[in-house]
Amino acid sequence: MTILTREQLKDYGIKVTQANGTELVKLTLELAAEYVGEAEKSVDDIDLFTARINKARAFIAHLISSLNMQYEISSQLLNIYLYLNSELLKAGIKGDATLLPRFRGILLSLSEAFGEICKEDTNGPVMENAEPVYVGLTYSKGKLNESTYIGEKSRGFTV
Repeated sequence: MTILTREQLKDYGIKVTQANGTELVKLTLELAAEYVGEAEKSVDDIDLFTARINKARAFIAHLISSLNMQYEISSQLLNIYLYLNSELLKAGIKGDATLLPRFRGILLSLSEAFGEICKEDTNGPVMENAEPVYVGLTYSKGKLNESTYIGEKSRGFTV
């Protein structure tokens, strides 16, 4: 039931290993928005619709569980996340996609806001012992090739 291609999953995997906390929140919001968008497209298949809504809700639940309530902004984010979770639950139960574009817009707006915060966040990656990723372009006759080097595939990641 995955909506991401193998290449997209690989790209997200690379992003996650290199991301700091703020970037992880941004990626999680993007994925939740993606699943809400896909749920909207699959409203005619109630099982698929519900599965995609539930996946989006799982991402939102993760965002809720990772809030640090010592910061004032966290209580405001908690209210937004709880609202989205509740409304997505209702949409999933009713099989109603009418408000999904609005919810997707909220998630994308939050993702964009965290994108701005990312520009100022100087913290290092959350995952330690992750292999550095090198991306580059190579030129050959009449072609421009992009290559990615990830290094060893089996490493002990720590968070």
